[in-house]
Amino acid sequence: MPEFCLITWTESGMVKQPLVPPEPVTVGRLPGSTLMVDHPQVSRLHARLQWIAGDGLWQVSDAGSRAGTRLNGQRLEAGQSVGLAHGDLIMFGPVKFEFHAGAVDEGATLGVGGPSDSAERIEWLSEGRNEELSNEHLALLLAAGKDFHSGLDEAGIRQRLIQGVGDAIKFPNVAFVLRPQTEDDIQIAEHRGEIRDGSGRLRVSRTMLRKARDGQDGREGLVLVTDREDLTDNDMAASLERSASNQAFCIPVGPRGKFGFLYADSGAGRSSLDRASLEAAAQVALGLVRMATDSLKGVVAVRDMLDLVVDMVESTDPCTGGHSRRVAKIAELVAKEAGFDAASCKRIYECGRIHDIGKVSIDQQVLRKPGRLDDAEFAQIKRHPEEGHRILQKYDQFSETLSGVLQHHEKWDGTGYPHGLAGTEISEMGRVIAVADVFDALTCERPYRRAMPLEEARQMIARGSGTHFDPDMVSAFMAIPPDVLARYMEVGKAVTA
Repeated sequence: MPEFCLITWTESGMVKQPLVPPEPVTVGRLPGSTLMVDHPQVSRLHARLQWIAGDGLWQVSDAGSRAGTRLNGQRLEAGQSVGLAHGDLIMFGPVKFEFHAGAVDEGATLGVGGPSDSAERIEWLSEGRNEELSNEHLALLLAAGKDFHSGLDEAGIRQRLIQGVGDAIKFPNVAFVLRPQTEDDIQIAEHRGEIRDGSGRLRVSRTMLRKARDGQDGREGLVLVTDREDLTDNDMAASLERSASNQAFCIPVGPRGKFGFLYADSGAGRSSLDRASLEAAAQVALGLVRMATDSLKGVVAVRDMLDLVVDMVESTDPCTGGHSRRVAKIAELVAKEAGFDAASCKRIYECGRIHDIGKVSIDQQVLRKPGRLDDAEFAQIKRHPEEGHRILQKYDQFSETLSGVLQHHEKWDGTGYPHGLAGTEISEMGRVIAVADVFDALTCERPYRRAMPLEEARQMIARGSGTHFDPDMVSAFMAIPPDVLARYMEVGKAVTA
């Protein structure tokens, strides 16, 4: 008896699926199928192959699939069985196989399992080829690429990504999700459409986020749902059903979602895109995410460099070691208590990390002086906010943190520096950083004074409400539980955020 098999080609080479009489073969996306073809246009149970002993041949029949089964170009009716001959071409949806009755040249195979690999799983949707994209999609990628390389900051990159994906996919709901620290810590940095339901609950599928982060079969990347009804993953189906979305996708931005995740769904009450259109749009989204990732890497590289400079400056003085890290975290806590959104809290944290970058321009002997400063020395110190502003304004990605760097020593009553601003003339970011900066200064040891205990420092901040500090920011600071503050105020030591 000749050897029977189906062969196809993937990016890794030729893949062979043995057909061993008299065992029937099922084809589809359903787990447990003899031949699992993981393509969104292949139905869960797409087709069957049956050995007909009396005729000594294999027959193929369609199992009522949506995209259909074609034999040598002719579509089979549901339930229709047709005998196979050597060299026949069978298409399950858009996926092509060749039927062989006889030996296959093993020397031509790459990465092909032996006869025991009877349930070879094939991944189909990966990198799209440009020639398969429409002119509209190519123009969209070209325009977005130009924007991504124009010096956008992180928020600008995220906004441009959402715009591009929204234009490509035509889904109403698109969001950039920050990488969650815990399962329940889902924060939206940028979005368009209805990303929350009527009760205020986020409509983002946590199951899709998790799968995009962790990958499938050791790989990560696009998680695409072309039809919720076809899902075999009950958790994901339930997650999408809660948002009444039939179609959705999620893509990690950076390895394992280092920079976040791009999420989009079709929303409630919207007719679905046809599968081919959805796949093409998803390929464009993948391209946009890759470009955005490259841009974010550049932004993060500059920020990491500045973080390193700040840490090096602080490490020369045991009194200020870890100061910017503590200020950043405490400022973020104040911002959260004050009701700032997730993106604003993140920017305030970043501002806290670099708020003293201007001190690299100040005489190090003045910075490290163990005693009190004289007037001339204090005049030098007072230059650091403007020096920091001068350094950072060269980088577009720090445009939204400049006000905090420049104004964190301004006071609510107008007696601060460098410009003597008062009240709401001071940016919200400057008002938040001011509270965190003074609190950390009070609780750190100095050669000329002891470190102030936690509760005493809290009361000092409270007494500065309406004079040194914005009363609203003081209220937010005082709402932070003392035990939480204590985690970030190890005297004279850097802490881990």
